Amino acid sequence: MKKASTALSDINKKAAIPLYEYQKNWILDSARFKIGLMSRQAGKSFSTSLEAVSDCFRKKTKWVFLSAGERQSKELMSAAANHV
Repeated sequence: MKKASTALSDINKKAAIPLYEYQKNWILDSARFKIGLMSRQAGKSFSTSLEAVSDCFRKKTKWVFLSAGERQSKELMSAAANHV
């Protein structure tokens, strides 16, 4: 597995939209369960959907998106579709 600093620079080179440091750290954290304390509109859905799409392409995994309501779930799926 690559070192975190190398992986961060890879993300910077390949990203069409620059990511903030906390977003890169969130994506690179491979823990099964994560807890994040972030403000509103901080890019949580963007980062999580990017992580899911990346993981699906690299490891052929499947992800399930759950949100508080149907609207939020559809927005999350839309973000994932944009990454694809």
